[in-house]
Amino acid sequence: MMMLEEILEECIQKGREVEDKIKKISNDARLEKLKLEEEYKKKAREDDKMFAVKRKYNDKRKPLYDERTELIKSIPDFWPTAFLSHYALGDLFSEEDQKIFRFVKSMYVEDEEDVVSVYKITLNFNKNPYFTNTSLTKKISFCEDGVTNLSAVDIKWEVEMDVATEYQHDTSVTNTSFFTWFCAPQVLKTGYHDEVCGLIKDEFWPNVVKYFINETESDQEDERPKRRRGMTQPASI
Repeated sequence: MMMLEEILEECIQKGREVEDKIKKISNDARLEKLKLEEEYKKKAREDDKMFAVKRKYNDKRKPLYDERTELIKSIPDFWPTAFLSHYALGDLFSEEDQKIFRFVKSMYVEDEEDVVSVYKITLNFNKNPYFTNTSLTKKISFCEDGVTNLSAVDIKWEVEMDVATEYQHDTSVTNTSFFTWFCAPQVLKTGYHDEVCGLIKDEFWPNVVKYFINETESDQEDERPKRRRGMTQPASI
């Protein structure tokens, strides 16, 4: 009979293998999108093709993400450990945030079905003493005029358990929390993007097992800029 430590090690190893498959699919998707950008000049036609490509590769990734979710269910404190291991996202977590994240059951980052410019970050929770919600979802929408909308999240806090304070857009503010950012609505003007959303979607979500075991590429880590807890940054040109 396998010991608990051996079972966890097997789950982690399988999770790493799944993430390697996800990475390959994502690389294939990027290459196909680049090819389309060169091939099509008319925006309407390009958008149609881009949507088809995005849906095709999302369909390939989904069963792998589902498989990974099942593998990591048995790993204690998986989500707080993974988030805290991220070089930037970990800075957002207050002590209370870390306690709340011990109740996270699963997480998903998904594109809105049939909408190319909207995605959602969803956290599913076990019963906990902090709030009554079993699921929290933040929606990120990219508008045609270049504006980015981040939805508010209504958390049903238990009495005296609210850890979210008023959201501060000033990047010099350091007394914030993950749930302060997660709850707050935002409308970002053209040329700006929400840094936290981008990090979760593009870096953290495809590699949560690697962050859990703190397996990051040291050479890339050294090149990354030191970040404060600020949320909103000018978009790169």
